[in-house]
Amino acid sequence: MREPEHSRRLIIDQLAPRLEAEGYSVVYEPPRQLLPPFMGSYVPDAIALGQDKKIAIEVIVEGQSSEAKERDLRRLFRDARDWELNVYFVRPGEAAELSPVSLHAIEDAIESLESLAQAGALAAALIMGWGIFEALARYLAPDKYRKPQTPARLVESLANSGYVTPSEADFLREAGRLRNSLAHGDLERGVKEGDVRRLIAVLRELRTLAVDGVH
Repeated sequence: MREPEHSRRLIIDQLAPRLEAEGYSVVYEPPRQLLPPFMGSYVPDAIALGQDKKIAIEVIVEGQSSEAKERDLRRLFRDARDWELNVYFVRPGEAAELSPVSLHAIEDAIESLESLAQAGALAAALIMGWGIFEALARYLAPDKYRKPQTPARLVESLANSGYVTPSEADFLREAGRLRNSLAHGDLERGVKEGDVRRLIAVLRELRTLAVDGVH
């Protein structure tokens, strides 16, 4: 995925949980049949469909033409009654590259995660577990995961590469959505101890693959 596309996806992945918590259905790269005639040939990066309002989401890479593009889009939506335009800007190269950490550091982090789970700090454990999940992915495939990854993209990529089983991927998709909700302030979402335990089990499976040199 090219850098602007990655950054665009990252922003929408961050927005989606909040919009879904407010009752919207988020559609990435929507098909034209979901778009109103006034948009013409324009296709937003994503749309959020609510009962009383619809939102077009556009992520613009900052550059010489970014202001003109925003101006044109504002003009397009000027007379739209049921639609709102939300524009977000991203700078090229904004996502820094990350280096793999050592297996020793990963094992220490898993032990800390176990301690959090035993102490009943399940929400903190879930968020920390996702950090370890990404660190393990970067250790297993450093060239592939040099940039920060969204939970959804990470799960799909690891599942497609065979690092996690289909049933583990199903669990991780749900856990990733819960992680996103917590990370964006939905602090009343409950976290089950069983989910944290299963996440730890997945992390230990991935660590075993890393120790065995599976790439």
